[in-house]
Amino acid sequence: MVAVQVLSSIAMIIFSFVGGFILFYFTSPLSKIKKKEQMNEMVNQLINLVLFIWLGKIVLNVSTFIQDPIAILAYPADSNAFYFGTILTLATIVYKGMRQKISVNQFVFAFIPVFLTASFLYEFMQIVWENMSFTWHEIGLLGGLLLVYMLIHDHVSEELSTILLVLGWGIGKLLLLWYLPFTTIFGYMINSWFIVLIVSILSVYNGLLYRKRVC
Repeated sequence: MVAVQVLSSIAMIIFSFVGGFILFYFTSPLSKIKKKEQMNEMVNQLINLVLFIWLGKIVLNVSTFIQDPIAILAYPADSNAFYFGTILTLATIVYKGMRQKISVNQFVFAFIPVFLTASFLYEFMQIVWENMSFTWHEIGLLGGLLLVYMLIHDHVSEELSTILLVLGWGIGKLLLLWYLPFTTIFGYMINSWFIVLIVSILSVYNGLLYRKRVC
């Protein structure tokens, strides 16, 4: 039963990100070559995220893993492993940016519509397949942010667009946490500190870039 649930969740996530990549491809003003480069980089980082989450399962439960590896590997990762994987993935992106292998702000700007669309589709499938009616609140937030993205992404700078959407997502998530018992990202329950951390990092980074651009 656990294996079926895991496979079902993986299938939903993959389908969701395919939808996100399709939206990015048809809405991005980048050339076909640049789109392909960004999509390849996003796929690479998503693979890194999955690997880091699995690493987090082991590192955060190392004593149990030594005694009974199946007890750790056979079950889905928890929120702590998701935090671990996300932070290491962000560190990888920043490192590649420092080595000038990628443009971090362009990567984040490209990833936003992919993430929002994938999240929207995942939550929608949770309603259709899992009958989780409380996800309507998540869908409302994500749908609103997608609409904002469609309205502004061709009219403001990448940095300002990123700041507005990241802040909107963060404030929306915190409001959901205030109104609901929990909020999730692809099935992982997340705490307010994690939301504040991610929003602060992305907002400050893009804020500095935007200030540098206009000064």
